[in-house]
Amino acid sequence: MDWLSSPEVLLVLIGLTSLALIATVGFMMHASGVLQTITVAATEKHPLTQPKTIAYKSHKGDYSKAGDNFSWITGVAPFNHTIGIYYDDPSKTEPEECRYVVGTVVEETKDEPLEKLITRLEKEEYKFFTLPAGASMVLCDFPFLNTLSVMIAIKRVYPKLHQFIAEKDLTAGPFIEVYDSSHIHFMAALADHNRFTVPEFCPDNQIFAAPTFAQLPPAN
Repeated sequence: MDWLSSPEVLLVLIGLTSLALIATVGFMMHASGVLQTITVAATEKHPLTQPKTIAYKSHKGDYSKAGDNFSWITGVAPFNHTIGIYYDDPSKTEPEECRYVVGTVVEETKDEPLEKLITRLEKEEYKFFTLPAGASMVLCDFPFLNTLSVMIAIKRVYPKLHQFIAEKDLTAGPFIEVYDSSHIHFMAALADHNRFTVPEFCPDNQIFAAPTFAQLPPAN
């Protein structure tokens, strides 16, 4: 096996290793969204603008520390889309006063019956709330691979969203993130803003959230 130690073979092995490393880094950069083109659009014709029931818990605090709440709901509802809704502008609101909710989209999947999901969410004391139908939205999709994708997305997408909203002179909010198996869908409501606000944060709005799924009124 002396041929393995020859300079020529060692150079080839080093070259192949370097190529593999470069390819792996390139794939990770692409999959994580480093090279992703950021495209922002305003639309009503999108599946995510349809009425959706969510199960959620409300929180107040630094948005950058919301990760544990996402990890928890992912464990409770591993087969469903995760959602976060952010109500305050962190550039204008003290971190400890920033309001948000983290939860899941309540719908049946091929992996689990709806009744089983609802039972588990109720046991974990999640509340239920219906997001409105047909709302105009600013939208932007970003690849979702891992936690790195989230960090990159936050740094890249939000500046583009704010730029688009300012250039079009729009009133947008709250900001919503929906996570599926391959993408993060960033959204901001352009109408019916208060209808996206859970009762804990909008007590005068006469919007109803239920402690059980059965008590939730039908979507309208």
